[in-house]
Amino acid sequence: MARAAQKVDAPIADHDAIKREVADKPIIVLMDPAKLDAYVAALRAEVAECPGDVDTARGRDVIRANAAEIGKKKSAIDRERLRSTEEWRNNINTVNAAGKLVKERLQALQDETRAPLTAWEEREASRKAEAEAILADMKASAVVQVGDTAEILRERLDRIRSRNLSDEMFGPRIEEVTDLRDETVASLQAAIERVEQEEADRAELARLRAEREQREREEAARREREAEEAAAAERQRMDAEAEARRQSEEAARLERERQEAAARAAREAEERAQAERDRVQREHEEQLAAERRRAEEAERAAQAERERIAAEQAERERQEREQREERARREADQAHRTAVKGKVKQAMMSCGADEDTARKIVLAILAGEVPHTTISF
Repeated sequence: MARAAQKVDAPIADHDAIKREVADKPIIVLMDPAKLDAYVAALRAEVAECPGDVDTARGRDVIRANAAEIGKKKSAIDRERLRSTEEWRNNINTVNAAGKLVKERLQALQDETRAPLTAWEEREASRKAEAEAILADMKASAVVQVGDTAEILRERLDRIRSRNLSDEMFGPRIEEVTDLRDETVASLQAAIERVEQEEADRAELARLRAEREQREREEAARREREAEEAAAAERQRMDAEAEARRQSEEAARLERERQEAAARAAREAEERAQAERDRVQREHEEQLAAERRRAEEAERAAQAERERIAAEQAERERQEREQREERARREADQAHRTAVKGKVKQAMMSCGADEDTARKIVLAILAGEVPHTTISF
């Protein structure tokens, strides 16, 4: 056992005698408390002669066997109690009370004997639960959710990288766990690159949209200025025509020559004004045509940008699909390898090897340390 055996009061010969006596006549421990004390002390000494160690598989087997042997003796005495109850109906209360005491004392000794193994099993269960939690966390971390930013993924990657994956924690599964961590790290790194690219694309698209909106605002302002300028030119023209009419009315009072000269001047002024109106109209139509061309070019550029973004999205989806298929292939291969190793180990255990020895032999074969022997996957 892991702890030192307790000191007993009676010599070894007395222990053997009480054990033989109880084996011949189990009823004595039911009727004589002193015999019960001596018998429990003898069993305790017997267990102390062959202690077990929870740190080794053999030692745990010894502890388990010691506890089971005490359980058998307890059961034998309890059977004797039941048989004696029929014979000694008048003493049934005494026998039952003594039997209860025997069960309690031997149960306490059984629990005490098995306590190191029980503690080890609890530690093992806690270790396995912690290992499974780490595995579940790594598997969950590899899944990228909608809305995960590059910063969130980097924090998740740092947490996975900082995991301390030890043989003490994972035992024979260390290779599987290490492979899972490497796959998770690779998956997160690829996801970070993809998300960073998507964020950069969104920022670039926002910049292009802002530039286009700025150009549209500037173009609208320019058109507004041109309209104001055209209106001012029209007002000037109208003012000039009014002045020409006033001068024409004054010229009517002059002699015929001046009337003819004024009429010519008025016609010439009208021709110039018409030419100016024609020029303004042509320039206005040319500006409208230029604006339509610029709008069409902007639409073609936007369509080209949308097609480029769609092509990049399709390429990213194709790469993600190939990554998922490759990850599934690796997981299937790893599961197959684990199953084959388990079957080889079970075959060796069926030939008499304990589980720890069988596992070490499988690892030695995989490492090439066993000549002329291989495992096919």
